[in-house]
Order: sequence, then structure tokens, then C-alpha cells
Amino acid sequence: MEARKRSLILILLLLVSFNSALIFLQEAKSSGPPLTVGGPEPDSYPTIQSAIDAAIDYDNIEVYPGTYEETLTINKTIGLHSWDRENTIISGDGKGDVINITGFRVHLQGFTIRNSGPEGFGAGIVLYDTGMCSIVNVDASQNYYYGIVVYSSSWNRIIYNNFSDEKPPASGLKGWGIYLHSSSHNNVSLNTVLNNEVGIRLNSSDVNTITENTLSDNHYGLRGGGDENTIANNLISSNDWGIVLHGENNSFAENTLKGNRDGILLGGSHNKLFHNSFIENWGDDAVEGGTDNQWDNDYPQGGNYWDEYEGIDEMSMEQQSHHGNDGIGDVAMLVAGILPGFDTEDRYPLMSPFVAPPSPPGSILPVVNVTSQRNSTHFCLAIINGTAYDPDGEIEYVEFRSDDRPWVRFDNATSWYLGWSCGAVLEGDDTVYFRSFDGTSYSNVTTYVVTFDLPDTPDTFGDSFLLLNGMAIIIVIGTVSIYAARRKR
Repeated sequence: MEARKRSLILILLLLVSFNSALIFLQEAKSSGPPLTVGGPEPDSYPTIQSAIDAAIDYDNIEVYPGTYEETLTINKTIGLHSWDRENTIISGDGKGDVINITGFRVHLQGFTIRNSGPEGFGAGIVLYDTGMCSIVNVDASQNYYYGIVVYSSSWNRIIYNNFSDEKPPASGLKGWGIYLHSSSHNNVSLNTVLNNEVGIRLNSSDVNTITENTLSDNHYGLRGGGDENTIANNLISSNDWGIVLHGENNSFAENTLKGNRDGILLGGSHNKLFHNSFIENWGDDAVEGGTDNQWDNDYPQGGNYWDEYEGIDEMSMEQQSHHGNDGIGDVAMLVAGILPGFDTEDRYPLMSPFVAPPSPPGSILPVVNVTSQRNSTHFCLAIINGTAYDPDGEIEYVEFRSDDRPWVRFDNATSWYLGWSCGAVLEGDDTVYFRSFDGTSYSNVTTYVVTFDLPDTPDTFGDSFLLLNGMAIIIVIGTVSIYAARRKR
């Protein structure tokens, strides 16, 4: 009798413990704090590659300042960052590329990368057959040939980096800063690219956005070929050639081409150029080398500013098709062709350099980005990683929310991760909203859709949880029934 009682109590205790363990597992997160390299923590890794090897997809790795003499292979989805670019140096072995990235959604931020060698591409960074990566605030100057190569890779962001070549490398070659080969939908913005053979090189690369870069003291500022690229708001100065590009349906807007030997040689067709400023170029401002290119944006938007334009802006409406004194010259500006018969014109030349409307007080808005997401099909949990930065200040905090719920804050969250439970959304989409704040202005809201696609099999956590609980309850009920029936005897 006493043995049966003890058995029953033991079964009940096991059931309670079993349920408690399942509840604990259900609430456990599958991603913790970042892995560290070179830090004071006892579990900090000695090399960056050893941390990469130990990481799983969607982990973040934080690297402490120091010089790391190694080459890296990143073949998984991770974040790799430091907070001190100048003093966190990855120095290659002088043989090949320093960092090779083949994993998707890699986020690399805050390093000085140098000493690549002639093998491979001879590059500081290579993105090869990948996509959705971010390269932010990196100095990849002083490499053998390329600063960064983006090869057969799309939907990447290359922003706030330095790809200069202040003195010739050991090879004696002047390299290329940024090279895009057979790559599309990339955003190349706010980079400094100085003293290279080619600042930015496009090779069969389409639908890329190249904005707000400084391309100076190169042989070619921007060179190559591709279609449907947007090239806007760049400072292209003191190069031998500012732009030499061929392709179709490219857009060139609000660039400043200043102090180059020659401004632009344009091939291809159906390209559009407007609101660019050609200033103090001592050769040709522009040469037409294609057909059906448009050197203005119609009236009243106007064309480009040419400091050698000698026309005036005085005609009245009766004398011409547009208003007098409207900032647009009365006669067209000739754009000479590379060969006889290629001549064209800017029909509406601007009388002064184009100035965009002023930004609101607070200057440039901060930015927030989601860099990766990992779902757990067993725990109904999504781990969302992201970054935030402010081009002209510091981030105070990042906020997130879902639906119409109140905003929830991360303080000083330049790099963050969030565990997002599926809650009532057992399968389907859940939308999360993020924004950052720099003390003056909020960023634009980034909307991110978290997808829970739980397999409809008995192995899912929810079904297993119910099944195991049901079995345990049946066992207890059965045991109690047997025990009661035997007592009646």
C-alpha cells in the first residue's frame, strides 16, 4: 500500500516537473549576447576566425581594439563589428584577399582592413555570390589592388567606407576602390574613394544606386558599363576622367564634376542627365558618345549647369517657350560628340549650380536597419538583429512596436537584437516597426515582416507539448483509477 502511494506521488511530481521543464524551454531564447574577440571576458576568442567558426547563423561578434593578423572567411549569416575603426585592424598575410564573404546577410562594421596580396582578387573585402550584406564604416585602403569587390552579388549596402590608395602598394599598381561585377540592386553611398586607378568600376552591373560618394584624385572617378543605374549627388573632382560610362537607361542627377581634366564621356543610349554641375574642368566638360541620350529633364526642371555657358536668361514668353528670368538659359548648350554627327545639346541649361531644397532643421535623419532574422520552429521565436547610425550625430535610442501598441525603447542601440515571439500568430506574418532617434529627429520607420512557418507535423513543439501532456495526464488518470479499483477490492 505504502509503495503504491509513493509511486503515485512520484508520478505526480514527474508530471509537474515535466510541465515546468517544457514551459522553461518554451520561453528560452536561442540567441544570447554577442561573442567577443580579444576582450577581457574569460570566454573571449583569441582570433576573429575562431569566433566566426564557433558562431551559428545570426550570431553577432564584437571585436575589441587591436591588430589581428589573419585572413577571414565568412560563410554564414553573422554580424561582425567593432566600435573603434582606426584601432581595430585586420591585417592580411600579403598573399590574397583579407576578408572573403560568401554568407548571406553578413553585417561588417568598424574595421581597418589592409595588406591583401596578389592571389585571388588582391582585395581587402570580397563579396562573392552572395547578397543582402552590409559593409559599413570600414577603411579598406592600402590593399594590393581592390578595396572591395562585389562579384555576382546583389542587394548589398556599401556605405560610409574609405577605399583610398594614398600611396602605391608594394606591387606598384594603382588599384580600384570599388568594383561591381555582374551585380545588381546594390547601394553604394557616402564612401570616400581617393587616389586610385578607378574609383568605382561597374562591369555588367545593373540597377545599382551610387549616391553621395566622394571620388577624387583618381585616373577615372567612375568607369564601366551597366543599365538602369542611378548615379546622384556625388562629388567627382580632380580626376583625369570624371565619368566614362556606357549603358542604357542610366540616370545622372545632381552630381558635381569639378576640376577634372575631362568631365564625362557617355556611351550607350536613353540615358538621362540633369541638375549636374560642370565646374572648372580644364578639358571637355562632356562628350556624347552614344545616341538618344537626354541632357536635361525638360522644362521647367531644366538641364545642367555649365560654367562655360555663355548664354543669358532674358527672353520673354513671347520670344520663347518658357519664361524669362527663370534660371534657365535662353539658348541650348552644345554637347560635342565623340565623332561627327554625335553632337547633341542640353536644351535648358541652368544659369547657376543646382541647389537642392534645404533639409529640415536637424540636418540629416538618423537611420535604422534590420540586418537579419532567424526563426525557431521549435520555440515559436524569431531573433531579429539590426543596427542604427546617425550621419551627423549619435543615436540616443531605437524603438520598436507591433500594430498600434506603444513604442518600446532600446537605449544607445547602435547594434541590437530582439527576441520576437509568435504569440497568437502561430503561423503567418507579424509586422514589426522600428525607428531610431538622434536627440532631434526620428528616422524613417523601417517595417519588417516576421514570418512564422511552423510545419504542420506531430514534431512541432505545440503538438508535441499537447501530446506529451495528454499522455502524462492519461498515465496519471490510469494509475489513479487502477489504484482506486484495487483499494475497493
